[in-house]
Amino acid sequence: MKQEIERVSRGESTAALWPVGDEMPGGFSAAFATRAMSAPGLPPLVDFARTGGDAAKQARDRLCEALGLPPGSLSFAKQIHSADVAVAGPGQNEASGFLPDADALISNAEGAALAVFTADCVPILMADPESGAMAAVHAGWRGMTSGVIENALAAMKREFGTNPQGVSARLGPCVGLCCYEVGGELLERLSDSDRKHLRPRETGGPRLDLDACCRTRLEAAGVNPKNVFSAGVCTKCRPNLFASYRGRAGGLNISIILKRPHHGGAQCLK
Repeated sequence: MKQEIERVSRGESTAALWPVGDEMPGGFSAAFATRAMSAPGLPPLVDFARTGGDAAKQARDRLCEALGLPPGSLSFAKQIHSADVAVAGPGQNEASGFLPDADALISNAEGAALAVFTADCVPILMADPESGAMAAVHAGWRGMTSGVIENALAAMKREFGTNPQGVSARLGPCVGLCCYEVGGELLERLSDSDRKHLRPRETGGPRLDLDACCRTRLEAAGVNPKNVFSAGVCTKCRPNLFASYRGRAGGLNISIILKRPHHGGAQCLK
């Protein structure tokens, strides 16, 4: 049986990562951190949220240490449930105060580490080994139905010359079909392709496979489905590992894409 959690350690910090798919090409790594960090001063389950105060900042810095990154080196957006994309240039990160109004970040800067926060939404990490471009996308239902996935790929092509066919994508832990009952405005905004991933029930509203919706949109935008991998875990069902809005497991999860650091624990990153 495949081990669910991969542990990466450096200094006094150990990160517990959920593995997704094969190793990414081109020297990129995708790290989907669970809340089960281990480091001095951290609680058993951490919150990584940018709005989580000093405790969450400490958790992010400890995660950076475990991944071989300097503290404050993560680049992330404000995440306003939009379809907007921002470019993270060299040195534009948490330490520099970089916080654009967007839900997707792209970059080809050396040493960049792009992060996305989620609690049931789909974190999507993408890399193009040919152009050296990467992206971190926050795909909740509002952003997804507004085109944030398509916009991120279009921005990678416009800014860096990315061909979607060469993109490798990893979809991290999110709320599963088992737990995602939908209705109201969400149902109205679903595209025809999204609706193929609805499942009716005898009682209550239908359930939606949000991960499958995102995979279908990636494929429609030109990404080879053979290069797309999903976590296959429901955040609501695993409160011991993940924050979940619907499961009332507070806080936010974090997912990071970076150029693979050269240290002893790096081979554990995907």
